[in-house]
Amino acid sequence: MKTHFLPLIIAFMVSQLAFGSSNDNSIFNVGVGVLLQVDLCDGIKKPKYTRIYDFGDFHPNWAMVESRGLLGFIDMDGNEVVEPIYDDIYSFDDYRKDWALVKKGDQYGFIDSAGNEVVEPIYDDIYSFDDYRKDWALVKKGDQYGFIDMSGTEVVEPIYDDIYSFDDYREDWAMVKKCDRYGFIDVAGNEVVEPIYNEIFDFDVHHKDWAKVRKGGKFGFIDKHGAEVTQ
Repeated sequence: MKTHFLPLIIAFMVSQLAFGSSNDNSIFNVGVGVLLQVDLCDGIKKPKYTRIYDFGDFHPNWAMVESRGLLGFIDMDGNEVVEPIYDDIYSFDDYRKDWALVKKGDQYGFIDSAGNEVVEPIYDDIYSFDDYRKDWALVKKGDQYGFIDMSGTEVVEPIYDDIYSFDDYREDWAMVKKCDRYGFIDVAGNEVVEPIYNEIFDFDVHHKDWAKVRKGGKFGFIDKHGAEVTQ
């Protein structure tokens, strides 16, 4: 007669849980090479992470954890404050105070020091804040560029093939390029001159507050407000 031991073992485990045990933790062998560690107060515990880094390496009160090759954070109480879903997490404060750059797949975003994802990882590249304009960071999506601000808001949609430095042509304006045509955006993120010109020359060369423009084989002028003017 074949004896089935597993029901007897399960019954024994249940009796231990029901009537208590002298230890808070017990280990049961439920088969060859199969061990279950049981916390009689909290239930079955299983190791969750393949690696836990030192506390304080990335954040004063957090430790980076790795699970299935992805990274996140736990706090000093063992709570998971950032779910391990990122391929890489960079140092806090490198780009902005209290923010850390994160990589998910081949795209980048930001988390803050509270564990919130403040910028979704949707960008192919994120450049340093303040390089082009104070409190803005240039972002790249595909082959096109735009800007986010210090709150993570997309203030200029990534629709331009290139964005040049502010103030090069006119104060508070930056030249933009789209489909080999040029225009301007301002410091509020508005497109003040639609990119329709093959070439835009410097302001004030031919006329104060005007810039010569070329469209195809014809030339004209725009004024300091971006409007086309004629002499």
